[in-house]
Amino acid sequence: MSLVSFVFIIIIVGQGVFHAQFLKMRFFVSLLSLFIIK
Repeated sequence: MSLVSFVFIIIIVGQGVFHAQFLKMRFFVSLLSLFIIK
């Protein structure tokens, strides 16, 4: 049971970090696609 709650906490904390990384990557990919289109 403690292992499940531990994984749950990691998922919640990791989600915030992953969300920030995802936004950063989306911005980078959109910037890259603009260069490719030009």
